[in-house]
Amino acid sequence: MAENEESPIISEFIDYIKQQGDMIQKLKDELAELKGQKAKPKIKPSNLDKKTAIRRKNTQDKKRPGSQKRSKTKQLEINEDKIIQPDLIPAGSEFKGYQDFIVQDLIIGNWNIRYRRARYKTPSGDYIIGGLPDHVSQNHFGSTLTAFYMKHSPIKGE
Repeated sequence: MAENEESPIISEFIDYIKQQGDMIQKLKDELAELKGQKAKPKIKPSNLDKKTAIRRKNTQDKKRPGSQKRSKTKQLEINEDKIIQPDLIPAGSEFKGYQDFIVQDLIIGNWNIRYRRARYKTPSGDYIIGGLPDHVSQNHFGSTLTAFYMKHSPIKGE
């Protein structure tokens, strides 16, 4: 006889053990009821099918209304504007407005500087933009705020 085949006697024993388990649970429930306790709850098996799982997955992929990416500096109060001109502007260049770069810093209150980097279109079609001061270095947070964060950061040196 193969290992995975059951003999009729073993099948009967398995059925008998299942019946005994059911009987024991009924007695435990009855005893709990007599003691004023609640019986074991009957939990139905989950009725999720593949369609429900797929539908739930598809709704998770979509973003909620109003959760689109928005500008974090749009409503920020600007305390100071600094206009920065490019170092060299070729003759015939046309002014095309500013490219803003906002730096947030902490000066016993907040102090936000908008560097208005002048942009020019050269006769060759290229753009030149005013450079930022060395202390700014492409970081949108000022040196005081950065130092404050580093000093009070739970992870030192990062």
